[in-house]
Amino acid sequence: MEAVSKEERRAAYPFVLIFGLLVTGLVTAGCLYFAPIEGRFWKVVIMICVLLFGSGACMGLVWQQQRTQFYQRERNKSRRLATVLRDSNDAITIQDLEGRITAWNHGAELMYGYSEEEAIRMNIGHLTVPDKVEEQKDFSRRLLSGETVTSFETQRLTKDGRVLDVWMTVTKLVDDAENVIGIASTERDTTELKREGKALQETKEYLEKLLNYANVPIIVWNAQSKITRFNPAFEALTGRRADEVIGKSLEILFPPALVTSSMELVKQTIGGGRWEAVEIAILQLDGSTRTLLWNSATVFAVDGKTPAAIIAQGQDVTERKRAEEALKKTAADLERSNKELEQFAAVASHDLQEPLRMISSYTQLLAERYEGQLDDKAKKYIAYAVDGAIRMQTLINDLLAYSRVGGQGQPLEPTDSHSVLGEAIRNLAVLIEEKKAIITNDDLPMVRADAEQFVLLFQNLLANAIKFRGKDPPRVHVSAQDHGREWVFAVKDNGIGIEPQHAERVFVIFQRLHTREEYSGTGIGLAVCKKIIERHGGKIWFESEPGNGTTFFFTLPK
Repeated sequence: MEAVSKEERRAAYPFVLIFGLLVTGLVTAGCLYFAPIEGRFWKVVIMICVLLFGSGACMGLVWQQQRTQFYQRERNKSRRLATVLRDSNDAITIQDLEGRITAWNHGAELMYGYSEEEAIRMNIGHLTVPDKVEEQKDFSRRLLSGETVTSFETQRLTKDGRVLDVWMTVTKLVDDAENVIGIASTERDTTELKREGKALQETKEYLEKLLNYANVPIIVWNAQSKITRFNPAFEALTGRRADEVIGKSLEILFPPALVTSSMELVKQTIGGGRWEAVEIAILQLDGSTRTLLWNSATVFAVDGKTPAAIIAQGQDVTERKRAEEALKKTAADLERSNKELEQFAAVASHDLQEPLRMISSYTQLLAERYEGQLDDKAKKYIAYAVDGAIRMQTLINDLLAYSRVGGQGQPLEPTDSHSVLGEAIRNLAVLIEEKKAIITNDDLPMVRADAEQFVLLFQNLLANAIKFRGKDPPRVHVSAQDHGREWVFAVKDNGIGIEPQHAERVFVIFQRLHTREEYSGTGIGLAVCKKIIERHGGKIWFESEPGNGTTFFFTLPK
């Protein structure tokens, strides 16, 4: 009310001044004008009183109007404030010095579950978590003692027993004499925010561990190509510490000659592109380089379009690259060696066979010329010489055939297996007739093969089956099965069989399991078969039971 009285007095000052001046003027004029006429004095007095009364009435009306307007403004301010408090999503409460709740808004109802009617009858202690009681008391003491405590974090209990994390902003309520009469607080539920913050922190810690414990180099850079993360595996790779490179350009990681090309690849990631098995060399502190295959991912800003960071991990393939280079060199050396072998075989087939033919021919002429003059020992020596020359010629021819499998073959083309088998049988007609062999077969497929080498393959397998026969006449059966992506051929015989321990040896060039007296041959036939199958992209093996025959299997990809 003191404030109102002052306001009224300030508003009335001009009217009082005007009124005083008016009265003074009237009195002075009356005295001067009516002094000679004593009978009219009281009329003047009455007139002055009327004027005074009228002025007072006017002043009263003005004061009443101003008073009404002042209270109207105050009521509007109060209503607006009440509306803000009522509709606020935050909980707003007021308590007296005893802790009794005296005001409770809609936000408090939603947060704590108590209606305004229930809350007004409660003490603020109903909302206090048991282990926070002393904290709340201490806070109240500090606030009421004059200490400035405006905001702090605490916990509150809801009606259904849930514990909420709450951020409180408080203020003291005082009366006109500046005495503290209560405490007002605004409370915001931060439970979900803290949960999200905790989850975010846990995610951050997980990513930190992932980066730190990963055994592959991992690096992160920003849109300005500045390094922001550099894990221990990267430190071990380069010999550089993270604190030495973070904040610097990626250029420091690349060999000088490759900086420009490497930074072009980096620009692709900043533009939103990704690395997938991109090969980039990394410069080590000692000046050497390591080759890595990189994969990257871009982390975008909130707008989903602006790259904020790029994370990349690398796989060190330096040793693999060196092995590949060594393998290429070995392959080149092998190819050169094969060509030299082919050249040697060509020379051997011509330059070596001619002397052998001369030795054989002249030895036979010598035997014919001195027929009847040579004793049995001389005849035996001549026979040895002729047989050696013939075997040498056979060996050279077989070696030549072996060397030509890889380098002088024909392109792989659609080939009728049945026709190829028929040609191989015709080539062995004399042997088959001599040994009374029986060759049978199932339906055989069309395959992609070098027909000439395919004939030689069947010819060698059939010849082996007939040669290594048992007491019964040789029987050989050829079949093929479709195994999806390849054909599996089988050449089965009823011969003497092969011991399992010789599974690898039989395919090695010049390896023989029997003496020449037992079985003739050079030991090259199955080695040629293996080389032919490998050139066609297949494999060859056998299954056998000694005394009960052998089945040779080989595959041809479709």
